Amino acid sequence: MKAFNQYKLMVRYLKIMAGIAAFSGIMDVITWFVAKFMVPCIFLGFTWLAAAILIFCTAKLYEKLDRLENERKVM
Repeated sequence: MKAFNQYKLMVRYLKIMAGIAAFSGIMDVITWFVAKFMVPCIFLGFTWLAAAILIFCTAKLYEKLDRLENERKVM
């Protein structure tokens, strides 16, 4: 039961982190278009977007792991 709550909390936390990272990446890319800061903004923007994708994939992995553990407990 305790592990179940930890997985749910971790998935929610990772999805929030992915949203924040994606927002930061989009804002950096917009800053690159508007203010023409060449290297830092575009690099940081794509780095944040890549981090958001990886964090979201980790959240999905935790969801799948949680589902597999719950199926094992039922059987």
